[in-house]
Amino acid sequence: MKALIGCDPCGSVIFIAELLTGSISDKAICENSGLKKIIQLNIENGYIQRGDCFMTDTGFTIANELKEIGIGLHIPPVATGLKMSMSDTYLTSKIAKHRVHIERHIAKVKTY
Repeated sequence: MKALIGCDPCGSVIFIAELLTGSISDKAICENSGLKKIIQLNIENGYIQRGDCFMTDTGFTIANELKEIGIGLHIPPVATGLKMSMSDTYLTSKIAKHRVHIERHIAKVKTY
């Protein structure tokens, strides 16, 4: 089973999609969950600003869908072969720092 959980920069859970079969793609989970509509509502209500960015793992090929509503997407670069460029290494490190912060908060949520 897979679920999509969204968190704000402080680690608070702001979105939980229903569980779906494990074979579904990350993009399909986003489409089936109504995430885009929820993001649009949050923009209208001022909780999210156009120009804000979402952070995901690789596999979330939703950059175009988010761009349509004025939201960016940060995905860690993937190494090609055995080496990664210096700029990709820096970007991966920068993204990972924030992702670890969120994952620590999610781990706390899961321990109940």
